[in-house]
Amino acid sequence: MSAIKDVVTLLLGIGNKTDYKKTKKKMVLPDNPDGNTIIKIFGDWLFETVYKNKIGFEEGVSIAFSILSSIFSTHFIRPFNQEYLNQFYAAIILTFQNLEQYSHSLGAILQHTEQLFLRNLDGLFLLIPHYLKLIKLILTSQTLPFSINISQSSLRRSSIIILKTMICFPNYFNKLSIPPIENYSQECIKDFNIISLFRSTILGSWSNETDPDNAILLLSAMGLFIFETLKKQTTVPPLFLLTIQKYICQPTEIQSQWPIRVLLSAISIIKSISFIVNEIHECSTQTIPNIVTGLSRIITKFLETPTQECSQQEFDLLIISILNTISELIVPHQWIFYYPNIIKEILNSIGQVLETKPKGKGKREKKEKKEKVVGISKNIITEAKFVFFKLMKITGNFPLPNETSTISTHITEEDIKKSFGLSQEEFLKYARFFLNDDNQIITIIDIPENIKNNNDPQTITIIRDLTGKYIWGYFFRMLPLSYKKNPEKYLAKHVWEGKPRPPNYEVTRPPTNKERSELEIKYGITFDTVNKFDKKISGDLKRIQLALTVQHRKEEVYRFLEEEISTLNISKKRPIRDESYSKNYNFNNSKIFLSGFGLLNFQKKQKNKLFNGNKNFYSAIQELDQLSERLQFSIGIIYIAKGQNRNNNGEGIFENKKGDPSYEKFLKQLGEFVDLQTHKGYKGGLKWEKTGRITPYYANNSIEIIYHVSTMLKNINTEEKKEIIGKNKLILVWCNDERHFNPKCIKSENNIIFFIIRPHYTGLSLVTIENYSGIKYYSGLLSKNSLLRKDVLVDLVRISSINHLCETQINEQKKYVHPFLKRNYKIQKIINQFSMSLSNEQFFTSFFSGKFSKMLNTHSDFEIVEKKYF
Repeated sequence: MSAIKDVVTLLLGIGNKTDYKKTKKKMVLPDNPDGNTIIKIFGDWLFETVYKNKIGFEEGVSIAFSILSSIFSTHFIRPFNQEYLNQFYAAIILTFQNLEQYSHSLGAILQHTEQLFLRNLDGLFLLIPHYLKLIKLILTSQTLPFSINISQSSLRRSSIIILKTMICFPNYFNKLSIPPIENYSQECIKDFNIISLFRSTILGSWSNETDPDNAILLLSAMGLFIFETLKKQTTVPPLFLLTIQKYICQPTEIQSQWPIRVLLSAISIIKSISFIVNEIHECSTQTIPNIVTGLSRIITKFLETPTQECSQQEFDLLIISILNTISELIVPHQWIFYYPNIIKEILNSIGQVLETKPKGKGKREKKEKKEKVVGISKNIITEAKFVFFKLMKITGNFPLPNETSTISTHITEEDIKKSFGLSQEEFLKYARFFLNDDNQIITIIDIPENIKNNNDPQTITIIRDLTGKYIWGYFFRMLPLSYKKNPEKYLAKHVWEGKPRPPNYEVTRPPTNKERSELEIKYGITFDTVNKFDKKISGDLKRIQLALTVQHRKEEVYRFLEEEISTLNISKKRPIRDESYSKNYNFNNSKIFLSGFGLLNFQKKQKNKLFNGNKNFYSAIQELDQLSERLQFSIGIIYIAKGQNRNNNGEGIFENKKGDPSYEKFLKQLGEFVDLQTHKGYKGGLKWEKTGRITPYYANNSIEIIYHVSTMLKNINTEEKKEIIGKNKLILVWCNDERHFNPKCIKSENNIIFFIIRPHYTGLSLVTIENYSGIKYYSGLLSKNSLLRKDVLVDLVRISSINHLCETQINEQKKYVHPFLKRNYKIQKIINQFSMSLSNEQFFTSFFSGKFSKMLNTHSDFEIVEKKYF
């Protein structure tokens, strides 16, 4: 029997995965032998052995089961004969129904059928209830009622792997029909509550688990089951998340001894859930707040007493992942504002990170080289600062993750100049550039009322800092004393972006000339006489005047508000500026704004410096604007049609112009299609003139992803497509071919991660992850092979891709530079090069002098400050 096993193993290895890294020559991959042929040769011996199960031949029966399980778990292009499938199913069911007699073969069956439910075998779902009942018995029992010939930990591991491959079945099980099979009773299928069985099995297994590797698999199973049941079983996600949170915050004695990789996997699952936090919050309003509280406390716990042994790299990954997960759970959503105590917890944990002295290379560390010392690194401090800025600035303001916008704006000074019809010289007349708090570049643009498209004096403020660029518009609003009783009718809340917003309503207005004449005739006096001498009659006339009300259209209401609000003094009539004032107008309206915000404070003048706004300065801030405040990734996508996967040169693959309907639908769901000619977000090196205009793009509050799609790259040849796709560190492969994917078809110097997606039976998709990066990942939502429904395919592939890329960046610490640091470096460089040292007289006079812009361009009377920040 061992000889048969060796022969079958060799046959099954033909045409399967090859070590492509060592294969330099072009080669056509051979097809593996047909499964029916192998069964025809060896099947009679194998089936006879397992059915007879002779006493004293237990080892032979176990080997026979391992051979049969391996054959039916291997992917073949041609389907198995139904007769062979029926014999195999009957043998499995016979074994599971007679556990005491076949206990010696359970290990062989489970270990060699780990991938069985990933195969497209007719009638395979018939085995689901039998497998689930056995798996529940194995996972929820501390001691098994039968003897086994492998360790219980290994048996549990195989059971969990099989359980994960079946997680998508609950939503399909009731829809599938069961074909008749001879000599088999279908009683076990009736009233079979598969969802309940999954839930109880996973939770029961977690409470009994002692092996850390099995725990990681169970965490992944919980994450997948949350996505699968979110819309149909609203009680399951909070229950599983509560279980994960309890492990994170209050581990048992056994769990507390697990290595840090288990905790990293748990954090990864929580981070994945952040993409559906709104749905989770609808299921249970307390779940997400409790998780955020737990994550904040675990930071404090690890900073005070890092009880678990780990490397500095693992420690960095843990703390950075927790900080990042907290920000992902709170930034785009509003729930945090109902829990002020949680905000205190978050700020306390961030504060502890920032107050902790970074780990350095001191004398003590040099002497004690053998001792492992982990601590707060610069990367952790950078992430903590970034999360703090996001919490203070963006939380509650950012749109939902399905939007591609960001609070950080793409509007530039050039756009503002065009909007108001200003030349460069005029713009410098009205603009000032400040340095504030050593890391903010503030542009103040004073827009007077005599400028095009502007009816009221206003101030436009552009703030550039470490988290992005933000623009604010301020209108100067005043109210005459004559309307102090009803100010709400005249305030700027009725105006939005220069357009009237209120509905038609009754407003008070001064009398018209005709109405004035009628009143004067009625009272026999003139208004001038009343205003000067008769206070009593003046009061009566005032009441009569305020009583004159009419229905106005929106345009009239807005015009009337403009006339009344823009009054600059307490009288009804505004003083007229002379011609000389208009010619020398220079930054006057915004001085009250600057003074109110402390930018014209005499004592703080040394901190609030001015910039030299010349052409080089403009170029520098434009370069700063090109640096994103979010993580930016590019992901390649390849479409492989049937029959295009036989060799390693990618012949025909990169010539595909489009894919099948399922592939095209997948692309549309993966991201929003953007026009690269007008798109202002991340482009990933694509140039629309050369590579085409349309491509998928995805963004949320912290990430931008551009997809390099082989079927959408235009006007370039095959080699150029290979080069563009090969520059990515992660590639999605939509493969309609039955053969194993050959990564040699990609022209790349990178160590790539491949997500290979294959359409499967009953509307499912098989996702296989092949990792050539050499990095061990903890983002275990998807395992090496996962069977997914179409409803969750896009979300899970996108989330897992993001998690893998984020971990790649953190692991590549020498190459990775956080966007926060990139912006900080550029801002400090601008400060060093363009900030000016002015005397008090020069600084404050510059806000009145019309010659200031000329002085900036010529550098006369100004000294450029030279600072060395790096």
